Amino acid sequence: MQNKGFWRRWSLKLARFAGISLFLAALSLVTGTASASANNTLSGTFKDSLGNPVPGASVYLVTGTGATTTGTVTSTGTYSVSVPAGTYTLGFSTNSVVTASATIPPGEFFSSSGHSVNLTAGNITQDFAMNLAPISVTVLDQFGMPLSNNRICAQASGGTADMGPAAGTFSSVTLRPAQYSACRPITDTLGHATIYLPVGMTISQLIAVPATGSAFATFNIGTITGSASVNIQQPATRTFSGVFRDGAGNPVKGLIMSITSPVAGANTGVITGTDGVFNLSLPAYGYQLGVTCCQTGTNPFPAIPSGNFSTSGTVPVDLTAGNITSDLSFDLAPLTVTVLMADGTPAANTALNVAGSGTIALNPLGQIAATLGVYGSTSDAAPYEPITNSSGQAVVWVPKNMTLTTIEAILPLSNPAFTDSRPGYDSPVSLNITGPASATVQLPTLRSFQGTFRDGLGQPVNGATVNLVGTT
Repeated sequence: MQNKGFWRRWSLKLARFAGISLFLAALSLVTGTASASANNTLSGTFKDSLGNPVPGASVYLVTGTGATTTGTVTSTGTYSVSVPAGTYTLGFSTNSVVTASATIPPGEFFSSSGHSVNLTAGNITQDFAMNLAPISVTVLDQFGMPLSNNRICAQASGGTADMGPAAGTFSSVTLRPAQYSACRPITDTLGHATIYLPVGMTISQLIAVPATGSAFATFNIGTITGSASVNIQQPATRTFSGVFRDGAGNPVKGLIMSITSPVAGANTGVITGTDGVFNLSLPAYGYQLGVTCCQTGTNPFPAIPSGNFSTSGTVPVDLTAGNITSDLSFDLAPLTVTVLMADGTPAANTALNVAGSGTIALNPLGQIAATLGVYGSTSDAAPYEPITNSSGQAVVWVPKNMTLTTIEAILPLSNPAFTDSRPGYDSPVSLNITGPASATVQLPTLRSFQGTFRDGLGQPVNGATVNLVGTT
């Protein structure tokens, strides 16, 4: 009897244990399912309308906060994007397409124009097929002869692209890749190539990029509705040349001239040489010109402020009618600055910089908006800065119609009070330069800040740098 009772008690315990085990197993299945459903997947194929896979293209899902998860298309055209359950905005990119045989040129084709993917309930399979139209392109030189080995790029200005009946349409961003070297297709010996463009996209430019020389384009192609033929003819080559001078007629070395081209991605520039000469060969288009004076350490005339003088606006340079040969210059006015120490004595060997903004004359091209920023150098290796004489005076040549807001005085390392750096003092001013002008800067009293820098154990630290940043 005792043995029967013993086994009865253990039978009950085993039954309870079995029940608990079954419960835990069921719970494990439930939690396992919940864990698996934490991430859902959008997958399928990404091909062009001819059925070709587009390896290297991207399908991406964007959250409401802008976080992006990307799936890359494989060599067989499949993709997969796994994300936490939720609703996402869908986008595409072909910037990283890796095969030249793909009919889709590289570019950021589509932005997500409000097209959402609901992945809250589970996985979704979605195939994408871009509706493309073949555009036959012929590239010709200015005399009508075919040009081979020209890369073809397209630039979009808007429109939509059809990604298939279930996927809907998407707004374009741009077709042109970041680098011309990635553009394709490439013209053959007859100057011909076929580029496939999404139907519904508005193309602002078809661009030809030769192996050497400047890119050129045919503009305002319009909205792609089907197959079409387009010629891209190279315009004549023009020159824009001359000498850049200051107001006194001295050539300015190291001045950076920035040329904005109407052809997307074809902006260029030149830096004037020792003699101030510039010489550009460009296709016969209209351009926009901006300048920055001057490349660090190159300006041989210390009276001209350097380092951060730039035009925030541009002036037109029209080469459509012919070459332009013209010397360029700013209207400058002398600003005599006197720098005094706190006790009123002259501050000799002090470098000067100025800051301001205004609209100045870039002769003979016209008025141009410009800014003049404090260079901020605290190194003795800046010989182009105007330096005060023994009387504490220096002349800064400033473009006329500039309104100065700051004059910066930078004391020399030769001052025995400074052993490691050149302290600078910014003096606020409000000075409109219309002609010769003068200003006085009085430095505040010099104070010392010294002591010993130690580690947590009280040991002195050799070689540490202590920087003081002014708050007033």
